[in-house]
Amino acid sequence: MNEIIDWAVTQEDWKQDIVRRVLDNGDFTSDDVNEIKEILLHQNGYLEKTDFTPIKIDKASFVTTENSAKTKVVLKKIESPTNVNALTPQAKLQFAFNGLTIVYGENGSGKSGYSRILKKCCKAREVDSILPNVFSEDKKGPSKATVHFSVNNKDQAVEWIDGQYRGGPLDQLVVYDNKCGKIQVNDKNELIYLPYGTDVFKKLIDCIVEVKKQIEALKPKEISINTDKIDESSEVLKKIKSINKSTEKEKDY
Repeated sequence: MNEIIDWAVTQEDWKQDIVRRVLDNGDFTSDDVNEIKEILLHQNGYLEKTDFTPIKIDKASFVTTENSAKTKVVLKKIESPTNVNALTPQAKLQFAFNGLTIVYGENGSGKSGYSRILKKCCKAREVDSILPNVFSEDKKGPSKATVHFSVNNKDQAVEWIDGQYRGGPLDQLVVYDNKCGKIQVNDKNELIYLPYGTDVFKKLIDCIVEVKKQIEALKPKEISINTDKIDESSEVLKKIKSINKSTEKEKDY
């Protein structure tokens, strides 16, 4: 991971933003593609303004050998979950400061909701979408929760809000479940091992390809003008032939 982060920070800001999104969420989404597209159109003068700004890679917020050696982050509690599956705002999950914490319960009791929160606010190679309680009358607003933890024995708390990039010590906690495994068995029982982090390159390329498709779709279609019946010596033909990609739209002919 050290080498991947070192490479990423040398790239253009919009590419760094794609890498950051992939490392944060495990993959890119259609919203990511649209936002990167707007950033590029704005940077190249094709869009007057945009609400999106590329966020560069912050080396300190990613789990590297150097960072993990300097910082001890301990997860302590999740409380006040809002719009997170069937969890109520009064729910909370306390973690053992030492030893193993086992969470159990019936289907639909909220176990997966807590894991989805952790995968969103920490690091995970596969991140699940979080939906509100389908039986709740009040589903307005994003999913959110308060996460308590300590950094080098100093207690801290942050309000995690789904969809908002935060960064910080929680990025050094890595969540693993069966979806995050990089050993996959397909129908032919072929074992494929993909080292942690190396899938960033493929996903970066895939995202760029999708962005390129959307930008190319915005190009105006070529129009063929039939000038066979126009006198070659006329001023009209001269004006038509002088039109090119640099011609101003408002130019008076």
